[in-house]
Amino acid sequence: MTSYRTYLSVFSKRKVITGILLALPVTVFYVSKNVYSVFGQTQETNRKLVEVAYDNKPIAIKEISLKGKTVKFDEKISEGGDWLNDLKIRFKNVSGRTITYVNFLVALRGSVLEPTGFPASDNIIFGYRHLPNEFRRDEDRVLKPGESAEMSLSPLAVGNMKRLLAEKNKDINDLTVAQLSIVVIMFSDGARWTGGRYSKPDPNAPGRFIPEDNMQ
Repeated sequence: MTSYRTYLSVFSKRKVITGILLALPVTVFYVSKNVYSVFGQTQETNRKLVEVAYDNKPIAIKEISLKGKTVKFDEKISEGGDWLNDLKIRFKNVSGRTITYVNFLVALRGSVLEPTGFPASDNIIFGYRHLPNEFRRDEDRVLKPGESAEMSLSPLAVGNMKRLLAEKNKDINDLTVAQLSIVVIMFSDGARWTGGRYSKPDPNAPGRFIPEDNMQ
């Protein structure tokens, strides 16, 4: 009788252990799947583009795309590593003047802006300013009233930001916010728009500008 009970006890223990072992892979798979999901959200959905907006800017941003997909300001972006590759901006001249130069600034940061400012930034340039000895990033072209153009963040610009961040022991993929602003817009008559204000060349001081609030 004792031997039979011992056999039953051992059999029961084996059955329990076998059941536990069979359940382990399922449990590990379930946990792993959820960990992957959590990391996926951190890496792919916690990114966004923000805009420094002005009501009177001479251009209207018509579309922004990443890797061929249209994105909107302040919305989460489902992209993983190198998420700024192939960033394109389509914009329209909504002023009554011919535009000869547009300078966009793309500045990167984490979810909170550091006290030292933006860790990395670069520019997207349309046209050029027609200044002496100016380095031209773009060809000589204009944007007439009502016309549209498309510009992109070049691979060279992305590479420059990566190198700058590497010098600071940072990774571009850890910076989840890209802030788009317009540094300056210049017109064929010599006037310009910057920081929400129009100005025109000072006739008494070449190279200087004087405010002109009535310009549009």
